[in-house]
Amino acid sequence: MYDNGKNIDMGEHFNTNDAACLLKEYLRSLPEPLLTRDLYSSFLATNKIANRALRLEMTRYIICLLPVPNRDTLEVLLKLLDRIKSHAEPVNQRDKIVGGNKMDAFNLAMVFGPNLLKKHKLSQISLNTKPNELQNDKYNIIDDIDSVISVTKFLIENQSLIFNIDSLLHNELIQTINNITPSEVELILNRKIASQI
Repeated sequence: MYDNGKNIDMGEHFNTNDAACLLKEYLRSLPEPLLTRDLYSSFLATNKIANRALRLEMTRYIICLLPVPNRDTLEVLLKLLDRIKSHAEPVNQRDKIVGGNKMDAFNLAMVFGPNLLKKHKLSQISLNTKPNELQNDKYNIIDDIDSVISVTKFLIENQSLIFNIDSLLHNELIQTINNITPSEVELILNRKIASQI
């Protein structure tokens, strides 16, 4: 339904759960995970960094290693998940829950993390895979799930910092690009303006 090239009217026949399932299915069906298999161990290693500033910096560097389409898609996806998170059920002064959704950063990470960060293709595990083979490092899905969720939660909670470029570096990059290809600068600035509207 979603990959036949047609626009889908998500009006009255679909709800937010349908949209979430569609997004998860899309991410799950990618031939290579959004956070590529090559960087799987690197992303999980950031989970062991206790210093938040250092963890943030290392995460930014690893994200720079992603292919550009993956990085751009990740940025948009994390902005969406952060927006959903911002509507999670808040608690008032009397510790009573007020209206909102149930999708805080942890719950979003539980739902989307395993679809973003995968060590192997699910198709590599077949019905013929023996239980003792699942203990093998190649298939340690269960062992890594807490780390996958933690990394994804960190990405959601820090998305605005991860994709924020220092203003001095930003200006230097724009000037350098402008000297090489001025049309690229115009495209970048127009895209930036459009994203802020």
